[in-house]
Amino acid sequence: MKVLIVVAIAAAGIAAGDFMGFQPALTEASGPTAGLLGFALAYQSISFAYYGWEDAAKMAEEIKDPGTALPKILVGGALTVMVLYLLINVAFLGVLTPAEMSADPELIAALTISSVFGPAAGKAVTAAALIILLSSLNVNFLGLPRVAYGLAQHRLSPQAFTEVDDRGTPRKALYFISAWIGLLALSGAFEFLIRFMMTVAIAVDTMVLLGYFKLRAQRPDLERPFVMPGHPWLPAITIALYIVILAILIGTQPKMALGAGAMLSAILIGGLATTRSRVNKSD
Repeated sequence: MKVLIVVAIAAAGIAAGDFMGFQPALTEASGPTAGLLGFALAYQSISFAYYGWEDAAKMAEEIKDPGTALPKILVGGALTVMVLYLLINVAFLGVLTPAEMSADPELIAALTISSVFGPAAGKAVTAAALIILLSSLNVNFLGLPRVAYGLAQHRLSPQAFTEVDDRGTPRKALYFISAWIGLLALSGAFEFLIRFMMTVAIAVDTMVLLGYFKLRAQRPDLERPFVMPGHPWLPAITIALYIVILAILIGTQPKMALGAGAMLSAILIGGLATTRSRVNKSD
């Protein structure tokens, strides 16, 4: 249903638009670092739009033959989402200019359809957007409890999260994640939360990529059913890009960076403590 809504909006905008939104309408930023700053800030929002493409990996334990299935799911899903997002953005720019988008507080998809079919159609799109939002939240309700469950198995979160019901659902972890998501939603600080979350996510993804190199060096014997394309240059370039983005975000958003740093420090301290505990037990 979500895909059909996005395709319908994209088709309407592309068919009815005059594409004036593609005309140069924005003033160019000045200064040697302005382009990098704009890129880093824009990347936060863009990466948030795509984030979640990896959620299937969080449920690998429930997937048959994950070594073969997961790469197809992840790559296929990411490519599908990319095509949909490109189409709907072409539709937005086909009907609206960037100035019109920034001047109106209305949902851009609703504003686009209102411009083509009238206000009533715009309200219908707003209602459809709420349905899409609920389905997106549902993905978090499915994936995040599994993360808490996995962490608990390695003693990185409360042991209560390892308990599952008769159907294999980590119910206590699910209740905790649901309550936490609800509290964040009630805070209303959506823009700050998005920027905060993506700063942490970019930092964590950087550590995951560094771990990828470490694991290949320390455990070359591990079975690897999927070979990363472009190894080692693609992950190395991604790490370098993420480090630059993080440096810019820390320099321009110090309060948010402080909170993100505190969270990352807690993660690192917890991981080191767990590793040390395992080493001591093995000795």
